[in-house]
Amino acid sequence: MLRIATCTFLTLTFCGQLLAQGIKGNIKDNEGNPLPFASIYVKQAGTGTSSNFEGNYELPLAAGTYDVSFQFMGFASEQRKIQVGSGFTTINIVLKPQVYDLPTVVVSGKAEDPSYTIMRKAIAKAKYHLLQNDSYSAQVYMKGTGQLTKVPWFLRKTLEKEGVDTSRVFTSESVSEISFQRPNTFSERVISVRASGQDMDNANPTSYINSSFYLPKVV
Repeated sequence: MLRIATCTFLTLTFCGQLLAQGIKGNIKDNEGNPLPFASIYVKQAGTGTSSNFEGNYELPLAAGTYDVSFQFMGFASEQRKIQVGSGFTTINIVLKPQVYDLPTVVVSGKAEDPSYTIMRKAIAKAKYHLLQNDSYSAQVYMKGTGQLTKVPWFLRKTLEKEGVDTSRVFTSESVSEISFQRPNTFSERVISVRASGQDMDNANPTSYINSSFYLPKVV
């Protein structure tokens, strides 16, 4: 019994010694204010920790040499090579604000918006992209929702008589097989349709699939 108790005591003592070393300290800015939740990362160990509300941190490590990075948003990071021996090594860090030098911007009412140049180039190549594919086919799933937001006064009575609730949202889902053959042959085979809410007969978005952004006019 005595032998077992002695072995247990030695094991606990050994584990305690493993955790009794590492790095600790405080992280502040150059005005002495603590930096809470600053990041401390140890490259060789692949681990780290963060500072508390007072800027204090503590990280147990095995004995050895480590590259440690201290970081805080808006401040320049600091790298330290630290030797860990017996006990905790105190490393206090002062981070400096990160300064970015932005290029000078000249605002002029005479300068042209750069987007106009991009759009002119896109328009110039519109015909090339429009004729790039002779044909294509695809299976298309579409889901759309809609709601009447503005109703002309002369239609309100008619809609009320027909029982149309203008506040109700309608939803439509469909699965179709479509195919296109240049110059203008387009076909659609509807596989499945599901609709809820108002009548969706005049709200078919298929026309947008048969259109192209490279056409002079998009449906």
